[in-house]
Amino acid sequence: IGVITNAWPDHLELHGGLERYLAAKRRLVERTQGTLVVNRDDPGATALAAAARAARTLFVSSQTDIEDGLIIRGDELLAVDEGHGEALGAWRPPAWAHPTCALLACAAAISCGVDPHSAASWLRDVPSLVHRMRPVATIDGVRIIDDTLATTPAKSMAALEQMAQGRVVLVVGGLAEMDGAAVQASDIEQRA
Repeated sequence: IGVITNAWPDHLELHGGLERYLAAKRRLVERTQGTLVVNRDDPGATALAAAARAARTLFVSSQTDIEDGLIIRGDELLAVDEGHGEALGAWRPPAWAHPTCALLACAAAISCGVDPHSAASWLRDVPSLVHRMRPVATIDGVRIIDDTLATTPAKSMAALEQMAQGRVVLVVGGLAEMDGAAVQASDIEQRA
């Protein structure tokens, strides 16, 4: 199973530039033989999927209709097959998970044989990563969230977009460099 979350220029310092980064994603798409899971809401990911050789391509979306995959409609998770949707249950991903990434994880899990009707609930038991949307404390009704892996403006905005309501202190940013090299800080990322 291959999963394409996006084709946004991320971790360019690890790849040696945008072209090499996109080439790595293209290789993943071309080499996936079983199921390729793609974020339909990301134009770059959708474009990469055109080169898929996988036996099946599943799309996920919270914004548009799809022919095959998972979609979110209101608070409901639906499985779509040949354009027909089946309700799988309430969609309440854990607060630490970016909704699109949670949706991609559910589609990948279903591809591995997880019961589709439990796909909406299994993710709630998965703990958050260190420094990724991890609740630290609640003081006088204000939630303090550690998202120090968000080291670029675009990643900080993605974290803020997840804060639907309430008062929150979001701690973002982290190491500016590791082993003497910039971390997630390419010119493209800094402008995004």
